[in-house]
Amino acid sequence: MDTSTLRIQNAKQATIFGLPIETLITIFRFAIEYRRDSRNASKRRPSEILSHVCHHFRQVMLDLPEAWAVIDFPLFWRMTDLLPIIAERRALAKNHPLYILVRDGDCEIWSGNVIDAFSRAFDDANIHQLAFHLNHFGMRMIPHQLTLTLSRPPRSLLLCRPQYQRVSPRFEPSQRKGGHFAIDHCIFYGNYIMEAIPSIELVDMTLRFQGVSDKAKFGWTSFTYRREHLKGGFSPAVSRDLLFLCCPRLRRINIDGSLVMERAFGNNTPFKPASSLKEIYLYQINDMESYWCLASQRPPQMPQLRKLGMNLFQLGRLVQFLSTNPTVEELSFGPEHHSVSTAEMAQILGMCPNLTKLTFPASWLAMLLPSMIEYEGAIDESRRRLYAVPNLQIDDHSNMISIKTFERLVTARIRLSARRDTSVQLSIKFHIGAMVNLSEIGVRERLFPWMRSRYYALAEVWWTEDVCEMHWSVDAEL
Repeated sequence: MDTSTLRIQNAKQATIFGLPIETLITIFRFAIEYRRDSRNASKRRPSEILSHVCHHFRQVMLDLPEAWAVIDFPLFWRMTDLLPIIAERRALAKNHPLYILVRDGDCEIWSGNVIDAFSRAFDDANIHQLAFHLNHFGMRMIPHQLTLTLSRPPRSLLLCRPQYQRVSPRFEPSQRKGGHFAIDHCIFYGNYIMEAIPSIELVDMTLRFQGVSDKAKFGWTSFTYRREHLKGGFSPAVSRDLLFLCCPRLRRINIDGSLVMERAFGNNTPFKPASSLKEIYLYQINDMESYWCLASQRPPQMPQLRKLGMNLFQLGRLVQFLSTNPTVEELSFGPEHHSVSTAEMAQILGMCPNLTKLTFPASWLAMLLPSMIEYEGAIDESRRRLYAVPNLQIDDHSNMISIKTFERLVTARIRLSARRDTSVQLSIKFHIGAMVNLSEIGVRERLFPWMRSRYYALAEVWWTEDVCEMHWSVDAEL
């Protein structure tokens, strides 16, 4: 018996081949879950890999419509080759909402039949997300041109500038050119499809509108700009007027950039306070001045606001904003701000009577912990909130928390809970970031010393990807 035959026989005896179909489906659904990481945009999909393992796996995968819902539309392919593949994918996906990925690779121009081919492929499609991963400046009009071919808007639009990726030279050699000019924005003209998309997300690029009426009303409910590969230098500007004058249904904004005035929308557009806003995440709280300039009340009142996050802030301006908006329930601070004192934190939290979750970087613990262990002394109520907030999350992407720091933090929170005789169970979350493969417990314990503490052993622990959540009972023997 040769080696290959022996390997096949051994593989057939693997436990996974004896699992019930329902269990296999659960495992496969987890494996094929769509992730938007642009670094994996051009790699083979898990559904393709799993369906080539064996006949049994392939039959299971063919009965999972969601496994085939992610469809690539590479602009560097010949459309005559691509359209039959898309038709086959759509047949396998059945009526499941589609995730369409358009990418240009290192091709700077496209053939004239791309727009017609996209229309034929997706005109009547039920699209959950339409994602553009574009490298080249010459592609800045492609999102506008392709979205106009759709008969109904997708639920989400993603415009991403990925790290520069090359493709095989066998694809459309006539379309390849030398040189590379990075894209930094996409252009949209009057586009009724674009105006009706609920969720907009930008990664390392921004967007510009031309020919848009100052009376335009966009149906956006969520707007996100985030930096993924651009760490410095380029700081894109997002139109204040676009968000606050033309998006009356906006509920969530997340901007890792800056807000600027854009006169293209006109100065006579009537301003209405963003009463629907529930979540605001900004690079710095001072960017809200762009909003305040439009409002008659400064700072403006947002009655629905529940979540507020920022990287940088001026204490006085933040306290002023929170005093006008005491409805904030979740408050988060990014890693770029210098540490704050306990008195400053107490002043901030004193403006948040409904606070249920507080997030800050691990570097702040050096200033905050000395006061957190003063639980035997008299502490005013605003300062007490610092370590009695029900959900405390600490971002420790640089592995700064030692065993000693961890145990002091846990002791302060648990003993304070016992003194207050409260029934609210306090929790601590550590967001450690995707620094290593955390699938193996041994890797975690070697990397994070606080996991070797006996306090960790006494906790109820849940890991969700790179977030560790811990709960302790009030009578825990610490």
